Amino acid sequence: MYIRLRDGEYDHTEDYSERADVYLDVDAEGNALGLEALSFEDLAQAIEERGGVLEIPERNLRLSREFFENWAEALEEWSELTRRTNLVLKEMVE
Repeated sequence: MYIRLRDGEYDHTEDYSERADVYLDVDAEGNALGLEALSFEDLAQAIEERGGVLEIPERNLRLSREFFENWAEALEEWSELTRRTNLVLKEMVE
């Protein structure tokens, strides 16, 4: 998933999490352009690493826990849908 934070010309990507696949795209001046997480689980891990608040270090961009509560709800719904889909597919194969 990619969260676009602002427009700008991409310069490079930085690792954002020590334990999860979450990356920050920045421009030449260090402005955060976007945040990429390879899964909802990775995004949740990055948020957890920072005590429930995802702070983008460049140019005072701060995204609070409240901003990501919708993502957490979406993750729960997606996980439940995936479990049900897997059960249905398993039953179809058997």
